[in-house]
Amino acid sequence: MLTEYLAAKGVESFGLDLNPEAVSFASHRRFAKGPWYVCSSALELSFQDKMFDAACCFEVLEHLYVDQARQVLQEIFRVLRTGGRLAVTTPNYRSPWPILERTLDAMRLVPPLEGVQHVQRFTRRSLFDLVAQAGLQPVSLGRGFGIAPFLSLLSWRLALAVDRAETKVGNPVGNLLAGVWMKP
Repeated sequence: MLTEYLAAKGVESFGLDLNPEAVSFASHRRFAKGPWYVCSSALELSFQDKMFDAACCFEVLEHLYVDQARQVLQEIFRVLRTGGRLAVTTPNYRSPWPILERTLDAMRLVPPLEGVQHVQRFTRRSLFDLVAQAGLQPVSLGRGFGIAPFLSLLSWRLALAVDRAETKVGNPVGNLLAGVWMKP
């Protein structure tokens, strides 16, 4: 987990989950400097204004309806200090991701995604616009996780070569959107 990685590097970090069992499980794996896990809704963060230098929203926004996502982003804006950064990742629905999602659903390899877990279908533009509505300014917005990870099943060399090529051209078929925004 990211929170554990940061704690191992000496960074005080907090993880948030609405499920008390998940919070209890994660809390038993704490390092000296955290991470600290909080059972709370992201719709109403239980933190003081301007408390954090950074926040991460990895694979979260697609699980929220647009009004909920807007509220979460406003809460993140509230708890970020001036100059604080928000990192976001979410599936890119202008990529092969929908095919992957339908395949996983059809094969029942995961609990249903389309329309059940993933209720928002973000593109670069819709993600950019949503985060901007919360008052955050873009630092970078890109795509990643293209074809290369799947090719690693066949050949690491091939996957690394394709990854370099995808990175060079900006991952035009990247299955994930990844962005960083800053609080002005």
